[in-house]
Amino acid sequence: MEKEDAQAQLRRGIKMKEGDIDTFVAQFEELTRMAGYCLDEPQTIDTFMAGLPLNLYLKTFELDQPRMYQQWREVVVKRQQQYVHAQA
Repeated sequence: MEKEDAQAQLRRGIKMKEGDIDTFVAQFEELTRMAGYCLDEPQTIDTFMAGLPLNLYLKTFELDQPRMYQQWREVVVKRQQQYVHAQA
């Protein structure tokens, strides 16, 4: 049942909340693992991107052009940290 629940949650989509990229990434990776999905599959990366705030997604895609999940993860964490730092 755990696998089906994780798959259902990913199909419904999860979103980054209140600028908390670390929690979003951890939740996404845990659900992906539980669902039995590969992080580098295009559909999995699409699900990850869909959970990002639009501005973070656009800036990351335009400036960094990541392809694999690990690249997306590293860059969105860096970009979000820069944004939070600039807001302080």
